[in-house]
Amino acid sequence: MKPTKLTFTIALVLLALLAIPLQLTAQDHSRYKLIDLGTFGGPASYLTNGFDGILNHHGTVAGWADTSTPDPDPTFCFNFDCFVSHSFRWKNGRLTDLGSLATGWSSAAIWMNDNGQIVGFSENGMIDPLIGFPEFRAVIWKNDKIMDLGTMAGVTRASPTRSTTVAR
Repeated sequence: MKPTKLTFTIALVLLALLAIPLQLTAQDHSRYKLIDLGTFGGPASYLTNGFDGILNHHGTVAGWADTSTPDPDPTFCFNFDCFVSHSFRWKNGRLTDLGSLATGWSSAAIWMNDNGQIVGFSENGMIDPLIGFPEFRAVIWKNDKIMDLGTMAGVTRASPTRSTTVAR
């Protein structure tokens, strides 16, 4: 083989080898996108377990995020950072504050279905007289409205207009 053909062949092979990594880096093979869901002015946001129930098939995420308000009961903070947290729904790049049962208290969304119904728990603004800590209630959010589901001691039959508690 003549030196010119040999040089041309080596140059062609080197060019081909250099082009392969350039093509691979130019292609976008990523399947995931990192998105900061944000907070409501506080330092952190939270998700339950990282498995099912926090992200539905429509791309909606449920969790809770800190506000800038200090926890009203510093002896038993809702989160380790002692800020009031509210449940949220994140959909199409928009973070919606789902609130809590009582103004100034915390809530946490822990599961969601494909219909967008979110369940979790909320403080109700009262202190349990037996243990001296804030009371927690099971709740469901439907269409961004919170409904009290009660506790194990009683059942709350929730309707869009009123709630009735029945002791068992």
